[in-house]
Amino acid sequence: MLIFNCTKAACDFFSKTTAGTQFSPVIAPPNPRIEQDIHNVVDEQGNTPRLSQWLVHAIIVDRKYCLIAMEVNTRFSMTFSDLIRGDSETFVNLFTERLLNNMYWLGEQLGIFDPAFFPIMTDSFLSEHDGIAFFKRSDRSVQGHINDVLRYFREQSEEIGLLPNDHEQAMAFDEMVNQIQRSSKASTQYFFPEVGMLGQWMQEYCDGNAEDLNIIRDSFRQLRSEQVFADNAPSCIDDSQALPPPDNVVSLCEFRKKQQK
Repeated sequence: MLIFNCTKAACDFFSKTTAGTQFSPVIAPPNPRIEQDIHNVVDEQGNTPRLSQWLVHAIIVDRKYCLIAMEVNTRFSMTFSDLIRGDSETFVNLFTERLLNNMYWLGEQLGIFDPAFFPIMTDSFLSEHDGIAFFKRSDRSVQGHINDVLRYFREQSEEIGLLPNDHEQAMAFDEMVNQIQRSSKASTQYFFPEVGMLGQWMQEYCDGNAEDLNIIRDSFRQLRSEQVFADNAPSCIDDSQALPPPDNVVSLCEFRKKQQK
């Protein structure tokens, strides 16, 4: 089950008024704290589902609504810009498509995913999270990290003069902020959101094990060292190690159409 924990600003964004009546997908949470959901949240069949917990915050930048979604455990974040207020369905579709593409692209960089694997991990994720819930609930620690992402987002929009206006630009921003080291009360060491998220993804949707997690950490470490070397190398050094921006975004709608044929 996908759970979107909404700050007050996000609750306001998802609400809409039609013919004088206010509608919103956001409801009261079953528990005051996010980590308590694992004990009593059930699906329509009464089973305990796998929970994917995200905190969602809304902001207005350049008079446009933007949402920042951050995974609670890993602090992996994704930012969505120029959204229509009250359109939760479009947000969920954009969220799912972006998450799948981000995970696939990260795995492709490390050489652990190939095109044939995309439908496998997509089916696994969608089957695990056919249920969606919006709860009016926040988390102070996660919100602090969202505020940091928000600062980078505003700085970039001011520097460039526009918001990310397509999937590739949005994914490039996601990549940048998820390479920033973070810390939390639950972790005794600093961590990189992209490393934690891909490791969690491998465990939950790709039958990953402890050895796979070690490979992911080592591969990211090697990738970062290559990037640093390329960035600091003299101009005469071949910079082919530098990573290009993502340009192979997969449309979730197109994927679903192919699966239905």
